[in-house]
Amino acid sequence: MIGKAVKFFSEIKLATVFYFLLVAELFSNFIMNILYINNAQTSIRISSIINILLQIFIIAVILKNIKHVKKVNLLFPALLVVGFFIGQLALSTSDIYATSFKENLYSSNLYTLNGYLYIFIYIIAYRFIKDKKHFVDRVYKMIEYVLVFNAIFVVIGLIFDLNYFKSYPYTGRFGYDGLFFTRAYLSYLYMFIIVLQYKKFIVTKQYGKLAFFVILALILGKKSMYLFLIFMVLLHIFYISKSKILKTVFGLGIASIVIFGKSILVLVVKRMPFWNRVYEESGLLSVIFSYRNNTVERLSTFITEEWNILNYIFGGVDFSNYHTEMELVDVFSFFGIFGLGLYILFFKKIILKNLGLLDKLLMLMIFLTSSISSNLLLSVNVMIFLFLLTEHIKLKNT
Repeated sequence: MIGKAVKFFSEIKLATVFYFLLVAELFSNFIMNILYINNAQTSIRISSIINILLQIFIIAVILKNIKHVKKVNLLFPALLVVGFFIGQLALSTSDIYATSFKENLYSSNLYTLNGYLYIFIYIIAYRFIKDKKHFVDRVYKMIEYVLVFNAIFVVIGLIFDLNYFKSYPYTGRFGYDGLFFTRAYLSYLYMFIIVLQYKKFIVTKQYGKLAFFVILALILGKKSMYLFLIFMVLLHIFYISKSKILKTVFGLGIASIVIFGKSILVLVVKRMPFWNRVYEESGLLSVIFSYRNNTVERLSTFITEEWNILNYIFGGVDFSNYHTEMELVDVFSFFGIFGLGLYILFFKKIILKNLGLLDKLLMLMIFLTSSISSNLLLSVNVMIFLFLLTEHIKLKNT
């Protein structure tokens, strides 16, 4: 009897802490936004503290139920940890890296490793929740409420041109993110909600909520968001739509972009003051990748000069200096071919498992977007929400 009560309390506690994390993330983003706008320096991030507390609780839940944890669930994080240290030790023999090996390991790389591993331990703890459908439904209702609430401040910022609610305050770049300090976090929330609303639209043909969130996503002003929406339009035209005329028109449009893409892009960029300045100073690649191409070039030089065969297999890099914000590149530099392969297997066996073809294509849209914008695998909350998104879809299909 006592054991059942403790188990029930643990399940409720896990859900409660998770909901608290979601709400706290909203307000911590708001606080960080205010501090940033007012040039107030702080090294403390409230969301990081909350994530640490959640992680401690999750580990406690796992240890309490360790006899019921399938050993295969521990395999992915264990292999990533082993591969990480092999790569770091192999790199420590490099003259350029040896003197700062311990400093880099403890100051940034261990923190980064923890971020990559977080989702694995969360999934293990998630398995102990009994009513998963109710839990996931509540989570995504909460996300929807948060985004609707945040939309008030997006509109206020748009109407009154307030820097507090701009995606890129005190610049000439368009975009409004409301209360959120982290644009990438908000953009993924938009993607996840748009995916769910799009699936509802396919069934009900009601597009009100879908249009609402798409408009908010456009107002955010992130290129990755625009790219995702383009992917969604193409998916709908070529996979869902039965109109041959639409398919022909878009097919010709894509062919034109392939042939005249650079000229068209340059023409568009030159009509936008902010991006025209970037284009004139640093070239078209910097416009497309928001200067990430410069970090990729530095990383490429580092790999060529400092890596050995073990590093190509297991990775090894000072992540704080070579974080490209391009998902696949970052995973390769940090974990090597071995780690990249493990992540592909993880997505295939856990994230994409039991999803229909349309759902897999929708997930592919998110993955393709993250490949040039990052902050998917390393963002604790984003990865949790992505996992719960796929769970939401799977549970709806059952």
